[in-house]
Amino acid sequence: MMKLLKKISSYIIFILIDIVKKFGLHVYFVTIQASRIGHLLNNIDHSIYYLNKKHSSYILLINLNGKISNQFLVKCWKKNNNIYFTKISKIIINLASHNKMLQKQVLCWKHIQPKFTKLFSSKPNLILDEKKISINNNDKNLLKKKFICLHNRENKYTKKISFDQNYLEYKNFKFDDFNSTINRAKKDNILSVRIGNFTEKNYFNKNLKIEDRSGKRSSEHMDLLLQSYSKFTIIGQTGLSAISNTLRKPQLYINFTPFTLDQLSWMSQFSMVIPKLFFSKKKNRILKFSEMLKIDFNIHQTENFLKKKNLIVLNNSKEEILKSYMEMNYFIDNRRHNDKNYKLNKKFFKIFKNDKKVDFLFNKNKIRISTFFLEKYSNLF
Repeated sequence: MMKLLKKISSYIIFILIDIVKKFGLHVYFVTIQASRIGHLLNNIDHSIYYLNKKHSSYILLINLNGKISNQFLVKCWKKNNNIYFTKISKIIINLASHNKMLQKQVLCWKHIQPKFTKLFSSKPNLILDEKKISINNNDKNLLKKKFICLHNRENKYTKKISFDQNYLEYKNFKFDDFNSTINRAKKDNILSVRIGNFTEKNYFNKNLKIEDRSGKRSSEHMDLLLQSYSKFTIIGQTGLSAISNTLRKPQLYINFTPFTLDQLSWMSQFSMVIPKLFFSKKKNRILKFSEMLKIDFNIHQTENFLKKKNLIVLNNSKEEILKSYMEMNYFIDNRRHNDKNYKLNKKFFKIFKNDKKVDFLFNKNKIRISTFFLEKYSNLF
């Protein structure tokens, strides 16, 4: 009886949606995992991008699942007149399992989390609404300074907060790896600001001054505003990188892995990247760039699959991060790379076998690998 009632309800809802559609308004539904800021940013951004391409007039009813990772962000999303947050969406999505026609109005994973995306070269969909918050004087003064944001990925979030049991430690690196960069930024009259809600230990170096806005010193609104006001952010593969992506700000990605075309597409336009490398015990050498592409980085693996393959992860050195910072800083100031960077990157992107994706990333999105990095490891081509 209950199953029949749900089926009837699903058809009634579909008929109502179909009537509204005849007046030019298309109605869609989606569930967003709200406990991770990366999903709260990227998945909503992709939903809007997908529907903007399909329709000139639509509304999207969003069901937020789980504890909301950033309430300020949700308030900012509400500035978009096409989206609404409501639990009604959850009910209708559940009813859609009883009606194939209604299912077509529900955005699925391939719509909100595509493997390859062209989103980040499009116009931004998020507007930060600073009027909805009260910013204290210390925060106001910080935002007026010239600064860069720094973030390193650690285990604390995945193991103690989200309880993710998959093996992801290979993405981690230490904040101390930024030391040379912090010192150079100071000489460039640029303040270094540490960001991130979840840090395993505080950073202290009496010779290097930074503004620490991580851990307990972080706040929901400043997590977004810092990346918005920064000259650029230096970051690894973490959900926090989605802030600059959603704002369409170039970033410097370090210790980037897995290094695939699909992963590279999840960078905002004009971003720079240096990947992690892998030493093969079996071959007794560092894997070539083309060999790195063959590693199976299925994130749903609970054991150390790299150890089983006799591979050792090589993090970016302090010098590599420093030189990449200098290149990125030059690009932001001059909006161009040197000729050597263009030639080396053109050569590098030939290792990939998908000309269409390469053309988009290299020519349209203008993703670049550090000149210093490619020269240093020219033997890996």
